[in-house]
Amino acid sequence: MAHPRQVLSRQQILGAVWGPHHQGRDAVDTYIRYLRRKLDPLGPPAIHTKRGYGYVFDPDREA
Repeated sequence: MAHPRQVLSRQQILGAVWGPHHQGRDAVDTYIRYLRRKLDPLGPPAIHTKRGYGYVFDPDREA
C-alpha cells in the first residue's frame, strides 16, 4: 500500500515483507487473499492481479 498503482511482483513483495532469502511464494498469494477478504467489503476491489507478474494496489480503480 506504500506504492499505490505500482505493479509489484510476488518476489518484490516477498522480499519486502519476509526478507530476500524467504522461499515461500505461496505465502504472498495467501496473504493477498486475506487482505482482499478484509478490504473488498469496504468498497470496490483495491488489489488487482496482473497476470504473469504480480499485484497492484489501486483503491480508485473500479473492478
